[in-house]
Amino acid sequence: IDLLEEPITAYVVGYNGRYETDFGMIHKVIDIAAKYHLTMDMFYHPIYIHSYPACRAAIEEALRYIESKGIIAVHKGNDRLWKWWDARSRSQITDVTVEEKGVSFTAHCASDAGMIVKVPMEVGFDMASPTQPTDAVNCDGEHAAYQIRNEFGRDWVYVIVPAGSHRVEIRQ
Repeated sequence: IDLLEEPITAYVVGYNGRYETDFGMIHKVIDIAAKYHLTMDMFYHPIYIHSYPACRAAIEEALRYIESKGIIAVHKGNDRLWKWWDARSRSQITDVTVEEKGVSFTAHCASDAGMIVKVPMEVGFDMASPTQPTDAVNCDGEHAAYQIRNEFGRDWVYVIVPAGSHRVEIRQ
């Protein structure tokens, strides 16, 4: 059977009882999810959303905090998260060619929304400005949207790839 274990990782965070809030805890869980690119299941009992002003305030604070930090978050219910994760699991990278001045590969994206392919940049690999697209990154021979980010101790090229199979080239 298709199965995805989805642990509840932020169970009723941000409030203690009917009126007491704990926004610091909300900030912590969101910061961790953003830093490590995690899915975060923030669970709140419907009865507490209805009956506890502090619970509603916690949810509002989570949304406010995400926006204030400029975090790009996708909000999904559990069923849509499963569909996304299933498509992600069926996606793959094949036919990788590494050369002195770049790398190319075929990206097979099973998600209708597309995907981001994260490619490590080698030392000395010099591309244009992280925010100015050039012909350094191509998808099927056309300029592709990308971003250079420093995360987890190194620089990465994040390439946006649409649904389907596409040939991607990243060159210096």
